[in-house]
Amino acid sequence: DARYYVIGTQDGQIYKCSLAFTNEYLMTYAAHVGPIYCIKWSPFHPHVFATCSADWTVKIFVDAASEDNSFMTMSDTSSRMHCAPVQPVFVIEHSQHPINSLDWSPWCATEFAIVTDNGALEIWNLATSVAVPKIVVQVTNDHQPAATVSYARDAPVIIVGCANGSVSVFRITWPTDDDVHTGG
Repeated sequence: DARYYVIGTQDGQIYKCSLAFTNEYLMTYAAHVGPIYCIKWSPFHPHVFATCSADWTVKIFVDAASEDNSFMTMSDTSSRMHCAPVQPVFVIEHSQHPINSLDWSPWCATEFAIVTDNGALEIWNLATSVAVPKIVVQVTNDHQPAATVSYARDAPVIIVGCANGSVSVFRITWPTDDDVHTGG
């Protein structure tokens, strides 16, 4: 819905806002403990978004607009609706490196890529694990930060931009039926 948007702040807060109500936010989400660097909506589900942060985590949320809001209560001091922060459905804790950017796969609803402050690209698939990435590639030899990641929408390619000015392009290949049957 183009009337609503989600923002992340330097202090780790996540707010749902409306173009119609510009003076206050509509909803809060469980905060990160560090600055939020990126928020991306899932291309498969309009109510799912992911956030990444300097606190070494990725959080996956289901937008409260898609949920039953019966937990909302009227505040004694205000006529506006308040509710407890919406909790993430998944939290991925990375190993000691800020996560600078993320992007959802345009081909798989449970897959996304992240890039880290030590120059790594990781591809995660929520359907297989929330503890171990599916693929890890060290993008920079000198461990300079990888700053941004993006899946190409019309080709099996991931593009990574790094703080040192370099851009890397990775071709994605999927296992063939022969690879699956032979364990290759």
